[in-house]
Amino acid sequence: RNPFTGTGNYPRCVSFVEQRLVFAATKNDPQAVWMSQSANYENFGYSSPSKASDAVTFRIKARQVNEIRSILPVRAMLLLTSAAEWLVSGGSQSDAISPSAIKIDNQGYRGASTVQPIVVGNTVLFAQARGGVVRDFSYEFTNDSYTGKDLTILARHFFEGRSIKSWAYAQAPNSIVWVVLDNGDLVSLTYMREHEVWAWTSHESYGAFFEDVAVVAEGNDDVPYFVVKRQ
Repeated sequence: RNPFTGTGNYPRCVSFVEQRLVFAATKNDPQAVWMSQSANYENFGYSSPSKASDAVTFRIKARQVNEIRSILPVRAMLLLTSAAEWLVSGGSQSDAISPSAIKIDNQGYRGASTVQPIVVGNTVLFAQARGGVVRDFSYEFTNDSYTGKDLTILARHFFEGRSIKSWAYAQAPNSIVWVVLDNGDLVSLTYMREHEVWAWTSHESYGAFFEDVAVVAEGNDDVPYFVVKRQ
């Protein structure tokens, strides 16, 4: 079975979750998710009666149609959409997602931008769909859900009227997220959740317009590289 043939049926998002290849959000079906057979990544077929290893297809049922923008394998499967966050699991009766075991729980109504989120340890950092806000998102046992805080609350002047164009995470040596804004500015976030430390810094390179960033491992350090347009 190939559910992705024809105009408007090409998925926007992809990831691997529980040994399955996962696609989501076509133009014709922005809230749909397709999971391949277990450990058989190119097979989206199913049988009758169904087996636990069969491909899984489902749609998020919500009050609004919000396109899925990111898929993350954290704790279960986290889906970030344009106006909400959802956690997909096998439910209390199953350790894994299968055709007969699937549970979709809402985790909030913040909404994520199209910039792909960053995972720091077991915490997800994502840019909100609107407002130039960066949030962290992690599981809280006391609430039995994913919660987080606004990491830009003390640095609003960096993000007023701006959005994130690109970002990358350098774990070693100082746990820094390098962030390129749409106006060509460069800022960085030092983030150490276990110590409740997060701080923003602005960086300047005279006559430079930052366009993109990537982080490459070199020896014991993660080194950022930038695409820069100079006047």
